[in-house]
Amino acid sequence: MDVGSSFGDPATQDVDPAVAPDESFLVFGSMHPGRDHERLFIVFKEGAAWSAPTDLGPDFRTLYFSTDRVTPVAYPRSRAQAEADHARIQSWDNGNQNIWSISLAPWLDAHQRQ
Repeated sequence: MDVGSSFGDPATQDVDPAVAPDESFLVFGSMHPGRDHERLFIVFKEGAAWSAPTDLGPDFRTLYFSTDRVTPVAYPRSRAQAEADHARIQSWDNGNQNIWSISLAPWLDAHQRQ
């Protein structure tokens, strides 16, 4: 997929893109001038180009994270183990540093009721 220069700004520092499996959207981190921290943005595929970036904005109830966690592989591998490893590539902990999120609402709400 060519993200080219159809979005972004030379004054920003855009990093860590995560592309949807169907290539319909892309989430990335961006540091804009004058800000003291990186924010997450999303762009949508519109024909052969990308939409303007939309700031995902912090809601202070969602944790966004990436991981490079992988399960160690021992050799030699059987065919069944190799097929299982191949299927695992699609899982959340595949080592590709995908961007993930989890709602913190259940814990925050429970804490506020105490």
